[in-house]
Amino acid sequence: MRDLNELIKPGLFGDGALADTRREEFDIKNGTIFCNEIPVDVCFIGDSITHFWELNAFFHEYGFVVNRGIGGDVAQILARRFEADVLQLKPRVCVILVGINNMWPLKEIEDKNSKESWDKESEIYNLIIDSYINIMDQAEKAGQAIIFCNILPCVWPPEVNTLVFKVNARLAELCAERKIPLVDYHSAILGADEFSINWEYSVDGTHPNGVGYKVMSELVKPELDKILK
Repeated sequence: MRDLNELIKPGLFGDGALADTRREEFDIKNGTIFCNEIPVDVCFIGDSITHFWELNAFFHEYGFVVNRGIGGDVAQILARRFEADVLQLKPRVCVILVGINNMWPLKEIEDKNSKESWDKESEIYNLIIDSYINIMDQAEKAGQAIIFCNILPCVWPPEVNTLVFKVNARLAELCAERKIPLVDYHSAILGADEFSINWEYSVDGTHPNGVGYKVMSELVKPELDKILK
């Protein structure tokens, strides 16, 4: 049995970080797994899209599946909690999906063709991509198998979905360069306009419904099989 004092706890992130709402809960759950040396087969980490996913309904055959999704989480905070919520648990594989919450500030800018809007888009893009690289570097250094998933489309204004396309394109390049499996949720969840979300798969224009999660599970399972089976 491991010493609880050795448990990695990132502490609170502050500045209104929504990840703080589940920090105590995750520290307790991580402590249970860490101290009792319980083997973890799959860890899903991300924002509310992961948080709301009833994982055992789709992935129970893969063994002990851990959910470390947090509603409202953003890419740079996930990168900071990755060591505590994934690496120290040593799952056989980790599935990662994050980034959409970083983009919401674009909705608040009235003039979408202004320098302010362009600068904000560039700032958000760079922050997400730098966070992805940070996560990939941590995983590589720790020898942790990971699967990245691209960002789903949403119903929000065009500037958000436009940025989703740009971020997903760069993520695909990074995964190809580093030979990291990438699951393309985005293409499968697109609506007939090939730009925003298909309402058949969504409960509110952002989060998947039961049908949407089924589609997503069928996409990620082949990648899990390659690693686990």
